[in-house]
Amino acid sequence: TTGATGTGTLRIEATGYRTREIVIPDELFTPASVDLLPTVTVSGTLKDSAGDDVAAGIQVLVTSPGQVSLTGTTTLGNYSVGGLHVGPNGEALDWEVEFPAAYAVTSGVVEYQVTGTSPTADTPQPIVLDVI
Repeated sequence: TTGATGTGTLRIEATGYRTREIVIPDELFTPASVDLLPTVTVSGTLKDSAGDDVAAGIQVLVTSPGQVSLTGTTTLGNYSVGGLHVGPNGEALDWEVEFPAAYAVTSGVVEYQVTGTSPTADTPQPIVLDVI
């Protein structure tokens, strides 16, 4: 898009990377480079209320409003889901980790925000689940 002063914005998208919008000055005399960051992977441990590792094979969904859900599964006591990205114009998106209806999250961080500058791997977060 072009602004009133001759400047404009350029949206850069690439598979496996976060979308980024940059401002292009009205007079660009030298090549400009743009750093794209990979999508984000979130991970952590899964314990039950007794402190034991949660069984392998539980489906993990990570969703963001208006975005498709990303799916991962657990290995014994761990979860990992990759591909979290920013919004279509490079804006921050909030993501939430969800589990099948048979499980309730009793404690732990289940929300992540992905921005244009957030780390590519989120700090592992522990989650405690209970069977309903």
